[in-house]
Amino acid sequence: MSLHRIYHPPDAFSAKDKQELAQRITALYTAIGLPGFYVDVIFVTTENDSFFVGGEAKNKSIRIVIQHLATQLHNNEIKKTIIEKYEKAISPFIKEKDYDWEVC
Repeated sequence: MSLHRIYHPPDAFSAKDKQELAQRITALYTAIGLPGFYVDVIFVTTENDSFFVGGEAKNKSIRIVIQHLATQLHNNEIKKTIIEKYEKAISPFIKEKDYDWEVC
């Protein structure tokens, strides 16, 4: 199972964006044979005065925290491949909208 928490400013995503982003993330897992119900995606709105980086308020930052509950990735090549696919899947919703972002 995986849990993806996406911390974002209030106006970052429409309801349609959220649904499509969740579907893209789920597709990464179903492509390797896991059932879709193993993937949870939670969108957490952070007000502009509630997200700080280096002590400075940031209203163009998105942070995605991934927690894998049933497995660990120990091979660095596999980790690199997965993160590249993940970033490609989320790019239209984050990178291409000029947000600062981090996946951890």
